Amino acid sequence: MDNRFKLDFLKGSVATSMGTMSSIVFHFISVMIMTRYLPKNEFGLYILILVIVHCLTILGGLGLDLTLVKFITGETATEKHSVFWHIVTARVIFLGFLGVTVFLIGHLLVSFVDKRVEDYLLLIPIMFLASSFRDLFYSTLQGLKQFTKYASVQTLSAIMRFLLIVVFLKLDHLSVRTLIYIEIFVPLCSITAQLILIPFNLIPRFKLSVEKFTRVIRFGIPLYLNSILTLVIDRANIFIIGAFLTLESIAIYDVADKIPQGFVRIFRSFIIVYFPNLSKLFSDGKEADAQKIINRSLVLFSFGISLAVFFVFLFRKEIILLLFSESYLGASLALPLLMFNFYLRAISNIMGYSLVSAGYSSVPVKTNTVSSATLIAGSFVAIPLFGIMGAICSLLLMNIVSQTIYYYYFLKFGIKVGALRYLKPLFLMLILSGAYTLLGMEALFLKLAFLLAYICICRVIVDEFSIITDMFGKLIHHLRPASQKN
Repeated sequence: MDNRFKLDFLKGSVATSMGTMSSIVFHFISVMIMTRYLPKNEFGLYILILVIVHCLTILGGLGLDLTLVKFITGETATEKHSVFWHIVTARVIFLGFLGVTVFLIGHLLVSFVDKRVEDYLLLIPIMFLASSFRDLFYSTLQGLKQFTKYASVQTLSAIMRFLLIVVFLKLDHLSVRTLIYIEIFVPLCSITAQLILIPFNLIPRFKLSVEKFTRVIRFGIPLYLNSILTLVIDRANIFIIGAFLTLESIAIYDVADKIPQGFVRIFRSFIIVYFPNLSKLFSDGKEADAQKIINRSLVLFSFGISLAVFFVFLFRKEIILLLFSESYLGASLALPLLMFNFYLRAISNIMGYSLVSAGYSSVPVKTNTVSSATLIAGSFVAIPLFGIMGAICSLLLMNIVSQTIYYYYFLKFGIKVGALRYLKPLFLMLILSGAYTLLGMEALFLKLAFLLAYICICRVIVDEFSIITDMFGKLIHHLRPASQKN
């Protein structure tokens, strides 16, 4: 694996991470405003509508976003950009069909969750159409490795959304309907910026190729099925909570999940770089280099996310009070558990994307089929009995099952992954969490001492620490001004 690849990989990760971090900051400030000025039932309704839109966006995506990235990074120079128009054509046709369907029978579907959603039924198709094309153009920038442009659009969109919320708050017009208007306007602005920034001069005129269209659809079908299953995994609990509990319960669950979701967005900024670069290594026949990237990524994220989970566990009450309000303190126990769930899901996603990069696009579908069945069965049993905690327990069980299956496929296809290497930080975090709980003390110095102990012990037991430090040192040296390098 040459140094140029390592440097480009890290630079891309840093660029997208900085953009994601900026957007997350403004997103959290926006959520802080909403949780303080909107009643719980209205905030819960707003979240439910966003989840419905997200579901429709995934259903209308046909798995073509990842397909576009894979084809752009893996095709020959003369052919790789021509898939763009085939994918856009398929997206337009199917979204038109889905939009008409929602318009005609949407009122029947939403009645199973909450009838108050019907008041916004005309706006929902517009929301998911805008979101769908925004995501497609993000994937175009990702496939072309335009990571700085990707991050710029992402950051500016978050800033615009935040400013609009502040304006309507000052005008005393902040409501669910106003927030939905914002969720339509901002993606449309993002699409405009993306159309300006995408280098369309690299994309030839549309010329229908049945062979290429067939290849795109054939490759995209497993990814589409996997996207639907992932959607079930990520969002089924919201619908089940809405069906069995209340909008207030949705609000509490979503508040507890806000920080984990923020970390999910940071993690996706890594995947944006990880997936096309790993696909390139496998396409070039550099399996050994690809396996090094996989193993180091697993260890790095296991350490980093375990540290974040431990921090959230220690300071969970302070975080809820700082970011939201005292009325949401009921989410303080759910918060670290959902962070732990994020850890399990992130490791599973690295494994899943690695297998897709290696050409095994059907594996995530098989894995997520079993995982989805586990989640739904667990949720229908646990949520009526234990409420929000039942939803979280079903998530944890599902992700343990998912990670186990992915590891089996790694062994089956000969992709060497050291499970103990990436699980050591997790086991250490669980041991220290148990020790802290047994002490039963809330002193600040004790919390900081436990965090320091975690880091110091990891420096000893995690072999990749020196490699990670060396790679980031080279990146920082490269990014410094030339006058400072001498």
